[in-house]
Amino acid sequence: MITNHHHVKTVTQMPMHLNNDTISTIKRWVAAVICLVLISGVTPPSQAAAIQSQDEIRHTVENYLQLKTAQLSVKPKISVSQLDNRLRLVACSKPLEAFMPDGSQLNGRTTVGVRCRGNQPWSIYVPASISVFEEVAVATSPLMRGHIITPDDVHLEKRETAKIAGAHFIQDPAQAVGKALKRPVSAGKVIQASYLTMPRLIKRGQIVTILAETNGLVVRMNGKSMMDGAEGDLIRVQNPKSKKVVNGTVTASGEVRVNL
Repeated sequence: MITNHHHVKTVTQMPMHLNNDTISTIKRWVAAVICLVLISGVTPPSQAAAIQSQDEIRHTVENYLQLKTAQLSVKPKISVSQLDNRLRLVACSKPLEAFMPDGSQLNGRTTVGVRCRGNQPWSIYVPASISVFEEVAVATSPLMRGHIITPDDVHLEKRETAKIAGAHFIQDPAQAVGKALKRPVSAGKVIQASYLTMPRLIKRGQIVTILAETNGLVVRMNGKSMMDGAEGDLIRVQNPKSKKVVNGTVTASGEVRVNL
């Protein structure tokens, strides 16, 4: 191929009609632009830095959460959110590191941090979810407030624990049996410990048996309860004859034990 050399100009050649002052000014501007590029760190397109793989970031998060939840009694379901396709992070020159930011938890929706400690460090926060399914006590049928729970009233079902309001669920039905409900519970609803209380064994005005202990002797007598009481409650009872009021503890049998 033949090239007409009379029409080719090199980069340093300047049109002949420019004077020396103009040429010097142009050269100074070119030098200034080159310095600016070097100082700002702009990389020419041919030397553009490699982009960090989003899959590697997500795998780092997933592996980290699997390690952190390995001690759970049940294997959780871990899901890591997709990252924005417009995200462009410089490929890390060192292995990625995952960490739990303050306030994050290992159940339900959470956030995991991923950082790069390479030549061009960066960090990013990745949304994820940890679903833990465990057997919890639920009501077999609708139960009214004040109802004393029986073994037929409760059974176990697998539920995602992070979605249970309050998270004070019961995993052993025996912990609910014999307790009284402080609120109504619909069929299939999780029975939480906060819904339960010890049933009232004694009502105000009821004639009760007082067990008075003194010097190793136990004396039984009748008394009148001045207040309601459940097992373990400290209530006031009155001796009908002397009208004396004493404090006593309600026993599992519904009696009142008084230490004289």
